Amino acid sequence: MDIGELRSFLASPGEGLLHFDEDLLWRFHLAVSSNPMVLLAGLPGAGKTSLAVGYARYRTQDYEGKGHRLIHIRPEWNDSKALMGSYDNQRQEYLSTGFLDIVLAALRNPDKEFYVILDGVDLARPEHYLSDYLAALG
Repeated sequence: MDIGELRSFLASPGEGLLHFDEDLLWRFHLAVSSNPMVLLAGLPGAGKTSLAVGYARYRTQDYEGKGHRLIHIRPEWNDSKALMGSYDNQRQEYLSTGFLDIVLAALRNPDKEFYVILDGVDLARPEHYLSDYLAALG
């Protein structure tokens, strides 16, 4: 991984002119490379989401924008339907979600990297909306 190239990519006009310290980029890269789930903490506006989305865009440039998904957590989420989808009995079909779509794409393409960025994890209780996903990781 070329951190200088990542830093240049993030600082480009198309990526919002983001500037991150190389040490931070290395630490983030090492965290993502060694753990399937990374939690970023910091003050609002510190760049947590921008860092994660920019990194994912850099790592998945050749996927035509389909290698990452930004999901904004909603305070009213009290179960996993918003992430995992649900079956609509009236229409007789499964209503998928962006989260489920990218998870399925990752399962179909195990040789590629995929990223899901959950923004605002603290806005709802993660043990409610992530319970099915965490159980599957188990």
